[in-house]
Amino acid sequence: MALTVREAMGLGGLRRGEVLAGSSGLDRTITWVKVLESPDTISWLAEGELLLTVAFAIKDDREAQRDLMRNLAAVGSSGLVIKPERYLPEIPAEMIGQADEYGIPLIRIPQEVSYLEIMAPILERIINAQNIQLRRSIEIHRQFTHLALDGQGLDAIVRTLGELVESSVSLEDASFHLLASHNVPGVTDPHRQQTLKEQGTPLNVQRASAIKTMLEEVVQGRSPRMVPAFPEHGLTAPRIITPVLAGPECLGYLSIIDHPQHHEDLALMAIEHAATVLALEMIKQREVAEAEDRVRGELVDDLLNGTYGDEANVQRRARHLHYDLSVPHLVLVVDVDHFGRFIREHQYDEGRVIILKQKLLQLVVGVTRRQYPRHLVAAHSDSVIVLVPQEGAVARNVSNAGMARPTSQTQVSHVPRDLRGATPPPPAWGDAPGDALAQQIRETVAGSELGLTVSVAVGRLCQKPEDFRPAFLEAQRALDLMVRFGKREQVINYDRLGVYRLLAQVEDRAGLEAFAGRVLGPLSAYDKARGTPLLKTLEVYLQRHGNLRQSARDLHIHLNTLHYRLRRIGEVTGMDLKDADARLDLLLALRVRALAETT
Repeated sequence: MALTVREAMGLGGLRRGEVLAGSSGLDRTITWVKVLESPDTISWLAEGELLLTVAFAIKDDREAQRDLMRNLAAVGSSGLVIKPERYLPEIPAEMIGQADEYGIPLIRIPQEVSYLEIMAPILERIINAQNIQLRRSIEIHRQFTHLALDGQGLDAIVRTLGELVESSVSLEDASFHLLASHNVPGVTDPHRQQTLKEQGTPLNVQRASAIKTMLEEVVQGRSPRMVPAFPEHGLTAPRIITPVLAGPECLGYLSIIDHPQHHEDLALMAIEHAATVLALEMIKQREVAEAEDRVRGELVDDLLNGTYGDEANVQRRARHLHYDLSVPHLVLVVDVDHFGRFIREHQYDEGRVIILKQKLLQLVVGVTRRQYPRHLVAAHSDSVIVLVPQEGAVARNVSNAGMARPTSQTQVSHVPRDLRGATPPPPAWGDAPGDALAQQIRETVAGSELGLTVSVAVGRLCQKPEDFRPAFLEAQRALDLMVRFGKREQVINYDRLGVYRLLAQVEDRAGLEAFAGRVLGPLSAYDKARGTPLLKTLEVYLQRHGNLRQSARDLHIHLNTLHYRLRRIGEVTGMDLKDADARLDLLLALRVRALAETT
């Protein structure tokens, strides 16, 4: 639709024109036509405007003649059309040289050609093109507005944009989680493939300084722009990107990928309209979600507090929210690590703290929604509580130390890594329900720009409404245990805590550490003074439940050497390793010691 200087040379009076210099700029786009009436006219020019002159304004000013083409290049003029005979019989060599240097077409026309013959056909083409563009813009806006008013949602708007510009399109929220996308078959952009696979821009791309700078510029510009490829980050082709804005708030980013070059003007126009309608739709969805979340949050609060009344009442409330509470659920408690200390160190005021908690809630909900589209969530002080359905799950018998039946799968401990000391708790077989979600929440928050970390506790499986309160309290106790021992960034499954469950209910950390010191202190001091491995030997011996041969194999020592070390342990500690109570004291002391170790 744009008119170039080359095309204008075939219209009206310009057909009699002669290109004296600057032919490399013949593909410059003409946006309008102006007449050079005085030297100041140049300062009024806009980018792409074609200038007509008889050289009267510069006829006696050698400096203005010499610098004219340079000045036109500085403002982005599309070219200069000159009738020099009356006032400038000889065009200066500097003017011709600069026209070639800057690629600004310098066109001479005969004296008898009027300005009207030149301007009329050019302006007619420009005005007609603008009229066509305006009608197309109105039609595009009507299409997108109709989709929004018809309640079609984000997917339909993004799909319509993609079909309109014949390109792949992605919509991500402000945290770079994929909200909707349209894919054109055959697109091979590696970044897009990874984005679709991970349901959002990968963390390594988010954190790249070049990407951050580019997005900041896009948001500040508040309009679509073409951005270059970043092959070092997997973005192998240029794309058009625009922020989705609601006032000063950036709700997300809309991108057109691998667009046809001949559709660039259309793409820039369409993406701007789409972003406007998407902003309205996202605000509407957020308000609806917030209203639903408030009602759902009240349901969650009543379940966790045990104040829901009878079971029939709570099931009726859930059905009113189109939610099925008859399915077994897991309770996940997401807690900010040492939040009070974080607030003090960053000197956040109350408003900033509220915003931080809101962003944390959005992150947790975003991660949860991708794995469990149907879930319940509520915010409690510094925590976020998530209830996720477990279709087909069967409640575990938590009264038997939470042990699952062994299978042929690899044994994986679900106690946090830094709690797996010398004497680990009983192992769990396979991944426990909820662990994958908990780990992803922890990693997402750690990788965000919030600057904080979280620990996540997974409570027991809840089969009926009355199970939620004890499951919630158990998960809280597990988190409290981590806090008391200074741990952070943990994923804790309450069913796999074993003896740590008992320790979680002991409020006196100093008492626990004093107990461990009394029991293990002499042995630790003996090892330190003599360089002996008695403490390690004790750990392996207890871990192997007193099996001498297995312990010796694990320690890579002779059985007689093990017998000697065990006798020495008994002498140093003053405890009989054959006594069950003594072994229990030693085991508990080792567990407390593992907890108290620096993270």
